[in-house]
Amino acid sequence: MKSFFGPHRHLQSISSEDVKLYINAQLAANNAPGTVNRRLACLGRMFKAMQECSDGPKTIPRFRYLKEEGARKFTLSYDQESSVFKAVEDLDQLRPGPQRGPPRKLDAHRYLELFQVLVETGMRLGEALSLRWGDLTMTASDSLIKLHRIKKLKTGRARTIPMTETCRTVFERVRQRDSHPSGPFADLNKRRAEHIWSRAVKNARIDDPECVIHCLRHTCATRLLRATGNLVLVRDWLGHTTIQTTADIYAHIESESMLLGAAALAASRRAHLRTSHGWLPDHSCFEDFIDGAT
Repeated sequence: MKSFFGPHRHLQSISSEDVKLYINAQLAANNAPGTVNRRLACLGRMFKAMQECSDGPKTIPRFRYLKEEGARKFTLSYDQESSVFKAVEDLDQLRPGPQRGPPRKLDAHRYLELFQVLVETGMRLGEALSLRWGDLTMTASDSLIKLHRIKKLKTGRARTIPMTETCRTVFERVRQRDSHPSGPFADLNKRRAEHIWSRAVKNARIDDPECVIHCLRHTCATRLLRATGNLVLVRDWLGHTTIQTTADIYAHIESESMLLGAAALAASRRAHLRTSHGWLPDHSCFEDFIDGAT
């Protein structure tokens, strides 16, 4: 950004048109949409910080993020999830080799709790690390996570997520220990989380390069969509700004649902023929289609 806007450019002088020119320049330099979006996110945070100053401008430049084709969509199966989480847990059992070295930091169990919450809630890593105890409601009747600090949210859209039983159990366990007074994961950091995750994935022998921490968010969303078929619910749960964003990312789940719908129709016809006529058409392709779809 410094090379494009200049090292002495005042942030307040950058307009929406300037941002559009910057986006075009980034694309012309063959940068992927995902790379451009991460740089735009950085620029957006600077704009928001400027606006929050006592003498900051009332309005800031607006821009749209680029559509990311082929965005990461890797999701964990339940078996893979168990393997990775077990590998994380095992990291605290490692002992120094014959050459010793500095004392090993035994904190993998804390990051395991973080990963468990991520896959149960679909939160982004930064959102979970920024949680405060006041954001959590854990009463006899309610178990909620309130994400309301706008500047900490990627889309700037506040939302409330219900806790699963597993998620609540993790939070209660963390609170019962001598945890950080600010929040459940306030003593953890992104860099260490990524290091522990990478080691655990390698030890679990998952070779897919898209098996990064963010896949926990996709895993949660995929399971939720398969369980409910409700795209609007998934949009609100994840905090997407538009339903189109959710539909684009999880279109493959919608396709699976369509196949299951076709299989259900075929099964309905088979049941009718069996009960009404006592026979079924002898079409192997008919059977193969149903078996393949289900």
